[in-house]
Amino acid sequence: MKVAIKSFRTHQEMDAYQPTRPTIQVRRHLPILLEVIEVDSTDEALIQINLKNMASWYFYTIIRNPDSHAPDQ
Repeated sequence: MKVAIKSFRTHQEMDAYQPTRPTIQVRRHLPILLEVIEVDSTDEALIQINLKNMASWYFYTIIRNPDSHAPDQ
């Protein structure tokens, strides 16, 4: 599964966005969505489970701990 990260300046901008594919919000207080770009499965339940897992991973790995993906110096 491939997803695109959609960042918005405000929740109002995010609410106005009309996705054509499945999306999930990374965290309730953040105006960031993950939107499915490419998927191998047609099982909607499996897609939602994977989206939730990806959103959690993105939040805890990239947003809360940005130094974990910093290039080695």
